[in-house]
Amino acid sequence: MLFGTALGGSTGAGLVFQFDPATGSGNVLYTFQGGSDGDSPVSGVVYVNGTLFGTTIAGGDGYGTIYTINPTSGAERVIYKFQGGVDGGLPFGGLINVGGTLYGATAQYGSNACRCGTIFSLDPASGTIKTLFTLPGGSSGGFPGQLVYSDGILYGGNAGGGPSPCHYGVGCGTLFSFDLKNGAYNTLYAFKGGDDGFYPDQPLVALKGNIYGTTKYGGSNHCHQKQGCGTIFKLNLATGLETVLDAFPAGITNDSAIPAITRVGDKLYGTAGRDRAAPYGDILRLQP
Repeated sequence: MLFGTALGGSTGAGLVFQFDPATGSGNVLYTFQGGSDGDSPVSGVVYVNGTLFGTTIAGGDGYGTIYTINPTSGAERVIYKFQGGVDGGLPFGGLINVGGTLYGATAQYGSNACRCGTIFSLDPASGTIKTLFTLPGGSSGGFPGQLVYSDGILYGGNAGGGPSPCHYGVGCGTLFSFDLKNGAYNTLYAFKGGDDGFYPDQPLVALKGNIYGTTKYGGSNHCHQKQGCGTIFKLNLATGLETVLDAFPAGITNDSAIPAITRVGDKLYGTAGRDRAAPYGDILRLQP
């Protein structure tokens, strides 16, 4: 089975679904009510020991939730409600499984004045979360999205921060690493907001010593009020060199879908927003 999430649904608060690729049939497992059970599951789910784990960016006590779904019965249970304090809030990204421990990030709040988000761990057995790091903001970046794991390191993209002023004055975004062994946080690359792109908060892919990802804005083409249509980039972890692999073409509207990629074997697949040739969006493939 394939499992995923979608916005909308009968309540408008989102849903979790399953799809059988062998038969082409699918069904809705759970529809969120938009209250204490969560609202707006903007990221996917992860399957751990027969249970689906996911996050909602809203609902709960107003700052988002971590929930579980029984894939057989469709029963949903909220195991944590973010409080918008030291624990952070608004988990834009989903969860990843590293050796039985789940890791994630919140896009806002935390223990400092920046309120730029947190990195946290979750014990799936007990539902206990632990704040591992609070994003510093400023030149180091803040407002993280989805994390990816490789060789003891978590990697992620920050929607804001960095030395270059763009995106309403909060910076163009950064790429970062977080060492699970010693808790060290490092800024790997700060976007400049031009041809290299900005707003890199979508899931990253680790492959052969490189990090691949997308930016929502920037690039050599002009759309989104001339802010750029977004890019696909590669970051060499050994050298720190960022390379733009492709700049998305100019679109016809200002509400294109946020581009995202995933790895299948040694190829990258993803989605991009609508353009003149594809008014309802694109599915893309990239050979690194």
